[in-house]
Amino acid sequence: MPAIKTVKSATLDFSSVAELQPSIQSRTNFAPAATVHADLTAAVKGLMGGYRLDGWRMASLDPLHNDPGDHSSIAELDPGTYGLSADESISCSVDFAGSAQVLMLPELLNRLHASYCGTIALDCAHIRASDQQRWLYAQVEGISASAALAADDALRVLEQLVLAETFEHYQRATYPRHKQFSLEGSESLVPLLAAAVEEAAHQGVEDIVLGMPHRGRLNVLKNVFDLPAKQLFSLFSGDPARAAAAWDLKDHFGCSIRKHTADGDINLLLAHNPSHLESVSPVVCGMARALQDRKTDGFSRKVMPILVHGDASFSAQGVVTETLNLSQTRGYGVGGTLHLILNNQIGSTISHPRDARSTRFCSDLARAIDAPIIHVNADDPDAAVAVAKLATRYRMHFGADIVVDHVGYRR
Repeated sequence: MPAIKTVKSATLDFSSVAELQPSIQSRTNFAPAATVHADLTAAVKGLMGGYRLDGWRMASLDPLHNDPGDHSSIAELDPGTYGLSADESISCSVDFAGSAQVLMLPELLNRLHASYCGTIALDCAHIRASDQQRWLYAQVEGISASAALAADDALRVLEQLVLAETFEHYQRATYPRHKQFSLEGSESLVPLLAAAVEEAAHQGVEDIVLGMPHRGRLNVLKNVFDLPAKQLFSLFSGDPARAAAAWDLKDHFGCSIRKHTADGDINLLLAHNPSHLESVSPVVCGMARALQDRKTDGFSRKVMPILVHGDASFSAQGVVTETLNLSQTRGYGVGGTLHLILNNQIGSTISHPRDARSTRFCSDLARAIDAPIIHVNADDPDAAVAVAKLATRYRMHFGADIVVDHVGYRR
């Protein structure tokens, strides 16, 4: 007669994240039922906490696979650490993706791995506000649990990628003598920024002030700001009528437009930017604060600053630290800034990212102000779009800075 397999259950309460990794007592077949139940609850709770806090260590973030993550044994992600087996038949009542669910342990492991160890990596263990952590867990888990992009949305993202790549090819073929600061290798920045604009409009934002360096700037002007091609490429050909006027490099120019979205029109302003890459950061925040102060309701989150950084400049230039340090002060706060790091994994003269800084990630500087950091593989445009929407919602919900580390490469 075949043996009857026992299915155990655990009911979990995630009202607090202070005990994410409790110690697990050894279980025996002779332990009282209440003790076994408590041990199982603590074990599954600890396993979920391990993924939520350390899953980023195993994430696949580098499109070039030079840094595929720490795929060696990570104790915090090993079910055996908590006295569990990956194929153990345990029915778990858990709070996953913001709702109560009953999942078998193998299914729970698959969902945790998809949420925290794929092409999106959440790094928020340094945040002291537990409500912000819980919100982020629910949002990130919701991305993996949701269905793929709808057909119309997927086609829109594909079109944005094609337009971004075509722009770079046309620019190189038509103006071969002009210096090109290409977006190639990180083209998904275009759908990422477009998604952030759409989500901001959906959340009630009326004005976006954007600051960014030269790399990819012209591509963004054409494919996010919808600047007419004739006007943009006149910067390459020159304008005789302006021959006697003061002029500047084409990659320094900004513009201001009113863009139509599904939720109404929104004002987009791209600040002019000098060659000193990050000097525009405090300028953009100052412009955003000025617009906020002019709103009839006073200080308002209806004006959102977005800063696009380079990976090397974000970690190296002091003006970035100064801007972050002022971000939550009463006199200079702007209700949160969305920081997008255009991370092509090489800065100027270095041959390897490890030669540029002493931290593992270029975004680690943001830990100082408790800003959550979301890393995303630039070769996964669907993930980039999802992260852009999540980051925008976080800024609107908590009025705080958030960093998206968009990991690509320079082609």
